[in-house]
Amino acid sequence: MSAITALAAALASTVFAALRLVGFVATGELLRRRERAPFIAVPFALLVGAALTAFMYSLLLGHGQLRLALVGDAVLVALSLALRGKSAVKLLRSLVAELGLTLGRNRVAWAMASVIAVLYWIQAATPPRDTDSLRYHLAHISQIDAEGAWVALPIVHYAFPFGWQMTYLPFVHSGRPEAAQLLNVGLAPLPSSLSVRCCCSRSF
Repeated sequence: MSAITALAAALASTVFAALRLVGFVATGELLRRRERAPFIAVPFALLVGAALTAFMYSLLLGHGQLRLALVGDAVLVALSLALRGKSAVKLLRSLVAELGLTLGRNRVAWAMASVIAVLYWIQAATPPRDTDSLRYHLAHISQIDAEGAWVALPIVHYAFPFGWQMTYLPFVHSGRPEAAQLLNVGLAPLPSSLSVRCCCSRSF
């Protein structure tokens, strides 16, 4: 694989993961009933959107309906983005802006944060290599994708993937497992923003 091909694949996976992340937030925004600060609204919407998606996958895959699950997920993401996509992007931008304010005009802090972000992206954009992912987190999802169903297994700790892992299925099915890693990179601003708020705000 040439460098240009590898870069193109990494960028495509990044876009895929970004759509997944914004889709989760947009789905959660469909159920939000009042305005909240971004550092609360984004995690809440993300949790709701991911939980609904994982539940749908678990329910349909338990009945061997892989294709229906993938189509249902695509439809849910499309509808959520159409109805709440702008709101989700606005919330995410506000959250990132809050993190930017914490760095202020400190050029050293910005430089360090930028280097860390780039290195984190490079590591995540490459195909999975760590044992934990290959033998567990992505392994069972790959098995579910290959078998077209979530079937009972005698190894209990392996048989029950985390709910969040169920959302990796579109990435594995499309041959882009690295997008699952990039999705996790997209979560990085959440604990950072929440930590800053907890330490610096008395109104939390």
